Amino acid sequence: MGDYARCPLRPHRLALHSGSRRTPGTRVTLIMTNRLIPAAWRAESRAMLLLAAPVALGQLLQMGMNLTDMLVIGRLGKEALAAAALAQGLWVFFWFFGMGLATVTAPLLAQAQGEGDTAGQARVLRQGLVLNLLIGLGIVAILGWSELLLLWLGQAPDLAREAGHYLQALRWAIPPLLLMTVCRNLFVTYQKANLSLGFTSGAFVLNAGLDIVLVFGGQVIGLSAIPAFGLIGAGIATAVGCWLMVAAMLIYIVTKAPFRAVWAQGGRWWPDAALWRKMLVLGLPISVTMVMEVGLFAIAGMLMGWLGTDPLAAHQIAILIASVTFMVPWGISQAATVRIAAAVGRGDAEAAAQAGWVAQAMGLVFMGAMALVLWLMPHPFVRQFLDAEAAANVAVLDLAVTYLAIAALFQLFDGMQVIGVASLRGLSDTKVPMFFAIFGYWGVGLTTSYLLGFVAHWKGVGVWIGLATGLAVVAFLMVWRFRALTAGRGRAIPQPI
Repeated sequence: MGDYARCPLRPHRLALHSGSRRTPGTRVTLIMTNRLIPAAWRAESRAMLLLAAPVALGQLLQMGMNLTDMLVIGRLGKEALAAAALAQGLWVFFWFFGMGLATVTAPLLAQAQGEGDTAGQARVLRQGLVLNLLIGLGIVAILGWSELLLLWLGQAPDLAREAGHYLQALRWAIPPLLLMTVCRNLFVTYQKANLSLGFTSGAFVLNAGLDIVLVFGGQVIGLSAIPAFGLIGAGIATAVGCWLMVAAMLIYIVTKAPFRAVWAQGGRWWPDAALWRKMLVLGLPISVTMVMEVGLFAIAGMLMGWLGTDPLAAHQIAILIASVTFMVPWGISQAATVRIAAAVGRGDAEAAAQAGWVAQAMGLVFMGAMALVLWLMPHPFVRQFLDAEAAANVAVLDLAVTYLAIAALFQLFDGMQVIGVASLRGLSDTKVPMFFAIFGYWGVGLTTSYLLGFVAHWKGVGVWIGLATGLAVVAFLMVWRFRALTAGRGRAIPQPI
């Protein structure tokens, strides 16, 4: 691993360090031929699908918790939905920053798995839990000032106040979500992603029930003693569901094989400076990359807020629908990170490259199908959020349909970029993707959104075209970078634990 960590991901260089008895030339011939064998691609596709499917379903259920919040909140009216849109835009911004640091445990755990280093996995697990708990609590403290942040960003006082109330409860969901990411990465490393799906399913069902009771009051189930909390009730429901989910995950890890063996390796809980430094060096660029993307959508929400309540509510509906489809390539991307990093740990450059391209193919097929669905039949989806018979909601729903037409166009780009950046993450290549994200999302996407939306006066349509443009630029840059590294024209530097 030490020699491999100092050389680019190139097949002939790998052969020189692999200990193979074949000559370098013969080894290169075998590798290049392997890329064209359909059976090898089919085998990788099956392995990727088995790992990605439960991860994607788990992400869909996790996203479903936010979606359930919005469906329930929508019954309170478009003003409540608009306030929730502001709150979730700010919340997601901070959540993804924290998740970038939690996500770095995936390649580290997988590389240790490839090297057969159980003690290394134990160190990553415990230190990852401690670090992310502290980060999560720090984010909770920052979001205590959410109403002031929204006012500073130019939002209407009434909307900012309601969004701030919602966030007082919702912010407490961030620490368990970060801890859950670390636990899920361990499950996926051991090809047990179905466990994460099971825990998330339980949290989803609990959240849905609590949403209805806490938002509308206990009278809906015959318990009139429980008051109707309104908007803040949805935040309480999500936070409670997330804490119970991560508690169940940790109990399982401590008590059940094969994770009990990892836990039994011990390792200190006190901060490990060297490992924290590695996690921060690899994780902060991931966080910045995620924040650039989420920040693009969050600031787009702020821009829509400048246009009024109707465009903002419509924007939230369209974003939520597009986010549901996005969870599938997100799940594929998590599987790609693990499979690529495990191949790096084994010193198998060919397997690392193949895993990345198989993941891209799977993402393109799915997102292409979803693009057609959103383009051809948007109305049944948008009508789930607001009463379509109410005259006050007609303009909101019409705008949501328009925005979904543009969302259909960027489905392919959205899938490409998330799988591309995750594939690079499996190679421990995090800094260059960060600069791609800064340039593409903010330099191109946000600038285009503002210019088309407010200078060209295309309003919400212009903002959404900017989103699509930013995603397209980043998608092609990420895919180009992965191709360059796996073809030997760049330099991937995997980080041994």
